[in-house]
Amino acid sequence: LSDTSASWTIIEPRFSRTRRVQAIVATQKGDMLVVDINDPPIDPYLSNGPFLKMSMSPQGNLLACFTASGSVYITPPDFQGMCYTLPTQSSTVPTQMAWCGGDSVVCLCEMAENKYMLLMVG
Repeated sequence: LSDTSASWTIIEPRFSRTRRVQAIVATQKGDMLVVDINDPPIDPYLSNGPFLKMSMSPQGNLLACFTASGSVYITPPDFQGMCYTLPTQSSTVPTQMAWCGGDSVVCLCEMAENKYMLLMVG
């Protein structure tokens, strides 16, 4: 990497197109790389980063990313097919981001000291 990472997640081998562990790394400049130990990194050339938080769905078929503009971007982990951008109207980066089942994402944001917002998208 030539830039500091902003977030990252792992694709388990059973969900990976290569059937090996892959890492998805987002940089603070907005680049995203899919890293596999046996192949050169793949840059899907996404234009809506930087991605500040990421979470893989339990079925491994969707990747949720929280963008610097405050949207949740949902895409297949191979970045092929349907992608969704859902504005949250919040610029606060979630402290936690997790899937609730396979069709919604929950973000926990600290708004002020001891004041939290729970945001469900999907």
